[in-house]
Amino acid sequence: MKAIIKPMSILLSAMMIISVFTIVPVGAAAAVTCVDRTWDADEKKIVETSTTTTDYTSLSSGITELQTGKYVLDSDVTYSKRLRVKSGARAELILVNDKTLKNDKGIIVPENATLTVYGQAASGDVKADSGIVDAYNPDGAAIGAMDEEKTGSIIIMGGTVKATGGTKDAGIGTGKNHSSGFEEIAIYGGNITAQGGKCGAGIGAGRANSS
Repeated sequence: MKAIIKPMSILLSAMMIISVFTIVPVGAAAAVTCVDRTWDADEKKIVETSTTTTDYTSLSSGITELQTGKYVLDSDVTYSKRLRVKSGARAELILVNDKTLKNDKGIIVPENATLTVYGQAASGDVKADSGIVDAYNPDGAAIGAMDEEKTGSIIIMGGTVKATGGTKDAGIGTGKNHSSGFEEIAIYGGNITAQGGKCGAGIGAGRANSS
């Protein structure tokens, strides 16, 4: 497993944001333009690619499993159940207009699944802390996996992310005990606050994790 955090600070500058989404009215829908930015091999030059789509789903509390595709948080949403990425899926969560996703049961990213989180300003300008995810899990990582389960890939491109794990669990990463582990945690932008429970990492592994 590997963990990548760029830049080194947990509170990341909006200037270093890697991806940004632009929302432009198109009739009754809104076109979402994704601008992906990655460093070149020497980490001295930004390489950009962009795509525009209207093919996304507005996130609501009625959606408890994320499939492969784009989900836009365009209204405040509160979950009383766990939000789970389907096993094997590659889900993209786009945070816009300073809306908040609150979940007190955890956002589960199982083994072989990927969750990518993007931040977006209401005006469409680059803004790392627009849109909020506020997650807590009493029985595992706030964003990651339950105790004794393996976590897939968690990639944060931007947004404000607050993650608090349960006792001995990580905020972002894994729950506790030896059978847990994670495939990848990559943070490229945003305003991140991650707190593990007692003996759990803020970002990484829970207690008694040998992976």
